[in-house]
Amino acid sequence: MIGKTKLLFLALLLGSFSHVVWAEGDFLRKYVSRLVMQLKNENSFQRSRASQELISLGPRIINPLVAYFPRAHYLTKREIIYILRQNSSPKTLNFLFTAIQDQDEGVRDQVALAFLEQVNEIPDLLSRLKKIQVTSRSLKSTLLDLEESITFKKVEEELGALVSSRGNYSVSSEQFTPLREMGKSAILPLLEIFEDNGHLFLYRDLNNNQDQAYKVRLLAGHALGEFSNSIRGIEKVRVVTVLRQLRATQSPGIQEAVACVLFKMGERSFLDRKVRYCKQQISQKPKDAENYFDLAMLYIRTNRSHRGISYLKKAIRLDPDYALAHYNLSLVYAQNEEKEKALDSIKQALLCGYDDIDLIRKDEGLQSIHNDFRFKLLMENLERRLVPPK
Repeated sequence: MIGKTKLLFLALLLGSFSHVVWAEGDFLRKYVSRLVMQLKNENSFQRSRASQELISLGPRIINPLVAYFPRAHYLTKREIIYILRQNSSPKTLNFLFTAIQDQDEGVRDQVALAFLEQVNEIPDLLSRLKKIQVTSRSLKSTLLDLEESITFKKVEEELGALVSSRGNYSVSSEQFTPLREMGKSAILPLLEIFEDNGHLFLYRDLNNNQDQAYKVRLLAGHALGEFSNSIRGIEKVRVVTVLRQLRATQSPGIQEAVACVLFKMGERSFLDRKVRYCKQQISQKPKDAENYFDLAMLYIRTNRSHRGISYLKKAIRLDPDYALAHYNLSLVYAQNEEKEKALDSIKQALLCGYDDIDLIRKDEGLQSIHNDFRFKLLMENLERRLVPPK
């Protein structure tokens, strides 16, 4: 039988302390102490190895690290925050509100990353950060940057949630309610997301999906139009300047969003140009339903629903199976509280093959009919069609 001493010796040789399951008490304290000493090693590989060993110990490492933190070397402090980020708990959260006030910028940056990762688990994060007593310019800068990053991430997540699993999104203004509730703090993130084709998202899922990122960019532009009455002074000058520059983009979707937002901010010349172009397309190809649909979208997005309805109906007359036209017609009717017409149009959309159940269920534009038993029945039938019984 292998003795405990020999087993420990073998574990030391293999560098696998975390697998010595019987290690407790005094041995664990010594083991942790040795690893903590390695956290200030100038060799980054050694620091990383020690961090991973400590992370593998799980929640039981939290108390020793929190206790050691105040007297630790700055490199050790940074590693401790990184380790605690991997072992989140109520205790680590409370500790982070103290650690964010550390003198070392690198430590504060690690804490900021921890907060960004947990922003959805801490509803009152922003209010708690605002209560921190600012004792230096550097701390003030860290807190301001963190608050801005939190807002950016929340805006990105809200926009990302509007894109269905199939990559579709709604034209309704009701979908932007959560962003409007964020107030003016949402304006800068929306503008930067819309302006920058290579925007690096804090909501990392979007960085790995170019198509979804583009849809989010479009939605950011349209959402910006929801704040047209709140944008004033220098802020308005900046927003309008960016929008004017984006008129030269080659993307029709971006151009449409720019035209609609500028119209809502009092500049209608670019939208008028887009409308003229659509009408020219209609005159050249009067039997192409898509041309009527494109013009209808311009009118709907600029709150001229009566004209939008007219052109959607023309598109449907040319192509009775135009599912997306039926769907958007149901949105306009629902927003106008014309429930019977909305239900009839959504039914026609489904009959014509529109089956993005993810979008239909969460589309706030259909809110007025979501609780109608006929709408629920349509959704049940669609779900059965999409997921046949085993």
